[in-house]
Amino acid sequence: MRNLTKLSCLSTSALFFLVMTLSSAQAQDQTSEWQGEWGAFQHIPASNGRIDRYPGAGLSIKDCKEAKCNFSLIVEEKDGAHGDAKGILQIESENAAFAHIEAYSFKCSLSMTKTTSQPPAISIKEIDPGCSNFLTTGASFAHSLPLRSRANFYGDEPQLCYLADGPARAALCGNELLAQQEHDWTMLVYKTSDLSPAPINPQQEEKKLLQGCNAASNTADCLTAAFRDSTNAMNAGNAAWLETVTAPGNPEEAAPKIEALAGSYRHTFTNGDVGGDHFQSTDTLKITKLSDSSLRYSLHLEFFNGHQCNREGVASYRKAGFFVDQTSLDPDQARAMFPAGSTPPQLCIFEIIPTNGGVEFHDPTGICKMTDCAMRGGYNHASFSFEERVTRAN
Repeated sequence: MRNLTKLSCLSTSALFFLVMTLSSAQAQDQTSEWQGEWGAFQHIPASNGRIDRYPGAGLSIKDCKEAKCNFSLIVEEKDGAHGDAKGILQIESENAAFAHIEAYSFKCSLSMTKTTSQPPAISIKEIDPGCSNFLTTGASFAHSLPLRSRANFYGDEPQLCYLADGPARAALCGNELLAQQEHDWTMLVYKTSDLSPAPINPQQEEKKLLQGCNAASNTADCLTAAFRDSTNAMNAGNAAWLETVTAPGNPEEAAPKIEALAGSYRHTFTNGDVGGDHFQSTDTLKITKLSDSSLRYSLHLEFFNGHQCNREGVASYRKAGFFVDQTSLDPDQARAMFPAGSTPPQLCIFEIIPTNGGVEFHDPTGICKMTDCAMRGGYNHASFSFEERVTRAN
């Protein structure tokens, strides 16, 4: 009897383990049927001054464990209305799930229904009005999204992965390491564009790079090398640029430019704020000669909603052909400005550029704006004409 009781207990334990194993396998099977990339996008090429547009919707479901998955959702309507969100997907059954989105004080819930047709699709419905906080006017998360890929996409622009137009794009979207390399390369392109007098279009540059790898025997290796070579070339160019704005210029060139710029400038204009009020604002600039190759300046700029930029200092003539005031960013200030783990630019490089009609300013690294200006302020494209000079100075 004792042995029978023991056998009965073992059988019960084994049965319980079997049931739990089957339940776990069933839950895992359900999540595997949800995981992947769902949706479709169109490509509308740039025209009439507008950038490329990608109307459509995409749902990425990944990192599933038991009955929960991470998801991200992006939509863009044909009229340009758009939205995005991410959160936790709770799988209720083979065909039903609920998505929960929460950011700051905003919440949104979505219901998702997966069809059994081939290919399967997920229909999304908004359950509560809170979803509007994640969307611009006219956009909606309510879409029917066909399965695009069981394997998840990587990269900053998933729309392009849905529209993969060649083996290079497909390889890039399917490789996490390549996607990170692409991200770093894109950030460098933007930085290089800021330093260059001619803007660089990262989408066009990447398109050329990918086209060069479409016929490669090993697409991933080709992309790795292409991003690396392009990165090295940009870094070399940026180093050459930095040398031109730090190396001293010819004092014989600088002296007449200082003389031409010296004086006090004043620009008055009608300004406003978010409350609808209107008022007069005044930008001011004062430049005086400090030496044959350097000048002292004081600049005050005003912007919408009462925001300002204020800066004063000494700028020296540089090899690039203009005057530069270069200051290093305090490490504590850098840590406060940029997210942990990032590598912020270390230099505020303030350029004072003589022109035929007056003077312009440039802040190529963007650091000067961050240290001197309120949110709506900035130095790039700011200028004074000689007609706005109210007094000349020596």
